[in-house]
Amino acid sequence: MRGSGQNSPGPLCVADTATGVLSAKESIEVRQYRQPTTIAILGADTVVGRALSALLEGSGYETRPLDTYHTGVVDEMLEGADLLLLAPRLDRGVSEVFLGAMGKSSPQHVDLPVISLCTNSLEDQPEERVLSVPWPSVLETLVDKIEAALHQRHLLFDQGSQHTIQ
Repeated sequence: MRGSGQNSPGPLCVADTATGVLSAKESIEVRQYRQPTTIAILGADTVVGRALSALLEGSGYETRPLDTYHTGVVDEMLEGADLLLLAPRLDRGVSEVFLGAMGKSSPQHVDLPVISLCTNSLEDQPEERVLSVPWPSVLETLVDKIEAALHQRHLLFDQGSQHTIQ
């Protein structure tokens, strides 16, 4: 059976639109706003977190793996990151503490885009500022959501700069 067992392409794959064949090796174009685009991944100490990191790096991003149970100042760990990705099945308490600490010592991290990978619709919905993306997901879909979040932040930053200048 195609797509199951050893024939499974895995949760993150790209479909060849001409043939319908799935390939995890096909690269996806990443629109760069700042070189390089860095994604911090909370929960990267899991197999799925490490796989996400590798796939996103293969798509042109730099990643910064963050352990689920981190020790350190949240804003220091996010320094240079353009987006925070919450790995699937991350303990809600861990994500709440982490999100609550963002921006405490570096105000620029308050507006950092956050995407949460959710395994089912029954999971508690993340807080309002967090974009929920279904998991598993096709890599192209995840990259599109990342790019949309980065674009939105870029637009907000530009609008804020224009108001400051005027």
